[in-house]
Amino acid sequence: MDLLVGIGFCAFALFAWRYSGPEKFIYGFGISGLFFFLRGLLGVTRVRGFTLDRLRGMACVWHGWLAPMFRQSYPLHRYDLVCVSTEVHRERGVKEVYYIVSLAEASSILILGQVKAYLDARRLAEDVAKFLGLGIMDAAGLPVTRIEAADIGKPLRDRQDIQAAPLEPPAHTRLHWEGLGERVVIRIPRPRFSEVVKTPLWTFLFVGGLGAVVGFGLGGLFSKTPFDWNEHIKPALIITLALGTFGLLVGLLLELETAFVRFEIEADPYRLQVRRQGLLFGKTHTLKADEVKELRFTHLLRLGVITDREVITIGNDDDLTGQDLEWVRATLTRTLANQSLDRQ
Repeated sequence: MDLLVGIGFCAFALFAWRYSGPEKFIYGFGISGLFFFLRGLLGVTRVRGFTLDRLRGMACVWHGWLAPMFRQSYPLHRYDLVCVSTEVHRERGVKEVYYIVSLAEASSILILGQVKAYLDARRLAEDVAKFLGLGIMDAAGLPVTRIEAADIGKPLRDRQDIQAAPLEPPAHTRLHWEGLGERVVIRIPRPRFSEVVKTPLWTFLFVGGLGAVVGFGLGGLFSKTPFDWNEHIKPALIITLALGTFGLLVGLLLELETAFVRFEIEADPYRLQVRRQGLLFGKTHTLKADEVKELRFTHLLRLGVITDREVITIGNDDDLTGQDLEWVRATLTRTLANQSLDRQ
């Protein structure tokens, strides 16, 4: 972005200088454009990476512009784990989540890379762990998972860290389920009406309140008697209701995507099927059991089915409890591992 802004400023300065002469503001545009151009060029040409040398037992982290310029080496024997974690960076006023891959020991870490996609971070961590023969600590979601070196790349059902799930879901849950030996079907209904109307109601009150301030404020300013706010009460009420209605519509649009969404999850030791049905359209994901690598909370109250290709999200925000989704996670894990639901 900085590079494009710099090119635009410089082009404007050259065009203006060509047709209107060397005015002071033209030099300002030119200098500003040159600054943004150089800043953007440094960002585009910046490279970073790392090299792992098992023969020498060293890890080298490097960075530079167009080519590696600065290097720093660390002994590999200090590290006993590959970690995946998250960091929140603020870029141009917007919060961005980055996934960090690092080598870790008891008291320090060595950052190898940071990416914006979880699957890219997971693949990088697995490649590094396989190369060095280390385990992985995945702290990018919940629960925090440790994968031993021998289990890296294996599907979830072949792992040794599977915990049994309780037969019955939590009390007062909205989940519907049925278990038939090796097969389980879990249905997550659409969100409650009380949850759906929260956002439209707040936007109606907030934007309508702003409309009241504007409408009655203008009525007081333009009244014949100073600050007689009720002299123009009808126009003020129209402004209030118009802005309030606009806020209500915006809130409804924000909630429309998830208001009618429901899920049906069907699992057995051979496959996992996730159906997501909305108001008009639905989508079905069918996976072989050995394609599922993880079941974990991704963000807020949503459960992620992690494969090598994608992350399938289950659940609606602010509708199910953490206990509900934890029970779903444990039950699906147990089912895929071919542990019958008929026994505790």
